[in-house]
Amino acid sequence: MESTNKDIDPEITTAVTDVTFFKQKKFLCFTLKSYFAHENYEEIYTRFRQAVNGIEGYIGPEKTQTLGRHQLLIISFSNEASRNSIINTNIANIKAPFFVYNKDEIERVLALQNQELENRAIYVTDVPKYLT
Repeated sequence: MESTNKDIDPEITTAVTDVTFFKQKKFLCFTLKSYFAHENYEEIYTRFRQAVNGIEGYIGPEKTQTLGRHQLLIISFSNEASRNSIINTNIANIKAPFFVYNKDEIERVLALQNQELENRAIYVTDVPKYLT
């Protein structure tokens, strides 16, 4: 059976004209969850919104990323200048530094965190027999 235009209801048909789908480029930065030990994610991201809401280009939080025992809290901006304005600074009521989200910076920050954890660790190497 051959289809004709008579089979198509003109009221139902729609034409898609000049629809452009684009992916917005995001500039990401991160901080570590360990700076917010006693807060849940909702409280943390509420503080983020309050602190950076006045910065032009702030988009919002991204997914949390877990690397080993570290959790990265990621927020995004629409331009590089806005993102860079909070890098390595403490903003408003947040006492945690933000870092550029890229592989080298993540490795550097996590290595420093691991070193700090190792420096605070207590190692027992030789226990006298009278204590056991």
